[in-house]
Amino acid sequence: MKRLVILLALLAPVQASACPNLLIGDSLAVGMAAYARADGFQVIARQGAGLSWLRAQAPRCVGILVVMIGTNDLPGMSRAWAQAYPARVAEVVTWWRPERSIWATPACFPARPAMERASAWLDAAVEPTGSLGRHRGRPARCSPIGGDGIHPSAQGYRSWWRDLRPP
Repeated sequence: MKRLVILLALLAPVQASACPNLLIGDSLAVGMAAYARADGFQVIARQGAGLSWLRAQAPRCVGILVVMIGTNDLPGMSRAWAQAYPARVAEVVTWWRPERSIWATPACFPARPAMERASAWLDAAVEPTGSLGRHRGRPARCSPIGGDGIHPSAQGYRSWWRDLRPP
């Protein structure tokens, strides 16, 4: 009887552990890291990261993938590049094969008109029905902006994450 119990235990299906949720991105992800980690997300973030940096990251098992990328690519971005950018982000996201993905498009840049214009172009270019979910919480991510005109205040990061995080 004892051998039968051991045999059944060895033959029982092993439950695979769920893939972790991940926040990946630029300095905005660095600023949001504490809030993401508090919700159990792993974080891969780097100041100055752009799409080329995102492409260089090795895909891994991931549940929910939140991508914060684009801010460092905004300066000098043309409307045509902005229109093609979401497809490039979506292509990289598919390499990860997440259960769910969200692209938190860049924030607002009221003190930097060229970046603000490019950020609005990105928002307009993302297809609402596309495979890459997009965070549409522009008011949450746009106020209050910190002193450098790019990064939100601590209150802004907290509010943005609260609106961004999946239920």
